[in-house]
Amino acid sequence: MESFIILPERESFDLRIKLTPKARHNRIGPMAEDSENNPVLKISVTAAPENGKANAAMIKSLAKALGLAKGDIEVVAGQTSRNKKIRLRGNEAALISRLRKLTEKETR
Repeated sequence: MESFIILPERESFDLRIKLTPKARHNRIGPMAEDSENNPVLKISVTAAPENGKANAAMIKSLAKALGLAKGDIEVVAGQTSRNKKIRLRGNEAALISRLRKLTEKETR
């Protein structure tokens, strides 16, 4: 699946996430489709879904993997849901390239 972008914006874009809390390992990828055939990035974290811990772990993992500051990642929808929309701030082309590399590693 090639399309990561939901709503292109200047120096940022939104990405759909399917978050699995209380997983055995922290993991980013693979890409999948939601029930409406929209591309989503699957992310698993070991943190429990209480008091924002799973969201914080997701942001920390993504920030490290993408070379972003944690403040450059924001949950814009689905704060308490497994299905989320996040906003990544930074150079769109560079972020998409990094996301592709992350998901390619996962599918190998």
